[in-house]
Amino acid sequence: MLHTKHRATMLTLCRHYRSILLICFIVLSTATHAAESSYTTSADSDPIVTSVGGDVTINGKTQRSRLARHYNATTYGFCSPIVSNVTGNVTITCKGVDPKHLELLNQQLAQKQLDYEQKLREAERWRTSYLKTKQVLAELKPIDTGLYQRAQRAFDQGDYDAVHQIADSYFDIKDIEYKAAAKVAYLDGLTYNLQFKYKQAFKQFEKAVGLDRSNIVYYADAGNSAMDVAQYDDAIYFIKKALKITSDVEIKVRLWNNLGIAWTELGNHDKAISYYEKPFTIDLKKYNPKQQDVMFSWNNLGMAWFHKGQYDKSLNYFEKSLAIGLHILGQQHPFVARVWGNIGNVFEIKGQHDKALNYFEKALASNLKNFGVHHPWVAENWNGLGIVLSSIGKNDKAISYYEKAMASNLKTYGAMHPSMAHQWINMGIVFNKIGQYDKAISYYEKALKIELKIFGPQHQKAALVWFNLGSTWSNKEQFDKAVKYLDKALKIFIINLGETHPYTIASKEALKKVRYYKNN
Repeated sequence: MLHTKHRATMLTLCRHYRSILLICFIVLSTATHAAESSYTTSADSDPIVTSVGGDVTINGKTQRSRLARHYNATTYGFCSPIVSNVTGNVTITCKGVDPKHLELLNQQLAQKQLDYEQKLREAERWRTSYLKTKQVLAELKPIDTGLYQRAQRAFDQGDYDAVHQIADSYFDIKDIEYKAAAKVAYLDGLTYNLQFKYKQAFKQFEKAVGLDRSNIVYYADAGNSAMDVAQYDDAIYFIKKALKITSDVEIKVRLWNNLGIAWTELGNHDKAISYYEKPFTIDLKKYNPKQQDVMFSWNNLGMAWFHKGQYDKSLNYFEKSLAIGLHILGQQHPFVARVWGNIGNVFEIKGQHDKALNYFEKALASNLKNFGVHHPWVAENWNGLGIVLSSIGKNDKAISYYEKAMASNLKTYGAMHPSMAHQWINMGIVFNKIGQYDKAISYYEKALKIELKIFGPQHQKAALVWFNLGSTWSNKEQFDKAVKYLDKALKIFIINLGETHPYTIASKEALKKVRYYKNN
């Protein structure tokens, strides 16, 4: 048994609940143009409305004449004005979409446990599928008039299940033409997307690719759909196939970005970086990227380098992304707040706590103004502040921020979401620091249960929990348990992150110390 004066408290690996945003680009079959959007909200107080292209009508419960007014500004989406501090329902209206279908969209969104920003993102994707569905229906007319008429009638009525039945019946016909059949399968997949049934959509996109291997849109949408259902190996396969059959530089850039995201999700950050960097190697005479796309790409590169433990490189890319964001979006835009949070994470992990605190506070102030207290991005900022405060020894304040973030994320996501694993880890770390080891272990075990269920035992997220469990068991002087957990963590870090990553190095050092303590 170690004598108390010889025992050093073991290191913990802090898992931030990071505000790093991955931007996935959609490859469209036809060009689309920015359209106006409008919202109607019911609120108890005056919401703050930003980045709106078109009209927003706000019907307040008090001072109605003061609150009923219009705002006009700029939006980068079709259905995405940002409505802040909203306590009532939000009805999404997108230009170019039939009211019957909009009603179905809003009914489906109301059943999903999503915050407003997530609903808007889902609505943007839904609108893309809606427009593609209309296009594919029109393309079916010269192929099979009867099929077109039945499918169009069902679609116009908003009867998506009938569209599926009509599509299924087409495959009962003998001697069908493969490209026509592929279009029908593709239509079926798009219609499943309109119902947010992503598993069924993926199956139909796979079928479309199998029937017509020359269509880049089928491959691209199969890749995007695979990512929807977390089938990242399949996503990589389909996106690479799409790359082989297109010479369009702009499409290639979007596909490279999506490949980067897929490799990031698989934990292979070297490959992710190689794809994120490809657009910057193109001759600008052939490809003139939009500032917004460059901004997103730099943010994604910052994220990838962060996960590799290359924090100076990560900071460089985040700062580049921030400079463009401030220029084209302004200080109050939510994306700017996201990047502030990312920069805060970098400074915190580099030990520059004052700078980290400054960026987290800026992000929090912006997100509170834009969204109010009940929003996951605000919870992220509370987490970031908690991490900084814990690092400088203000553990009671850190716990109070963690508890606020935990209550918010539990309400938003439920108990088995990855965000809750982050919360339990952060709580475990702070209780480990103040010597309440049993509490810390109980929190880590809650986190581990979530990580294993969602990501499996070979993922670095599970390894982070095992590392912290091993550190805490070491602090309790139960060295056999400590060695078991630290060894599991080390093996996974080596496989996923390599020998030189900070997490791998920390694990080796921790194991060395524990074995020394055990034998002395």
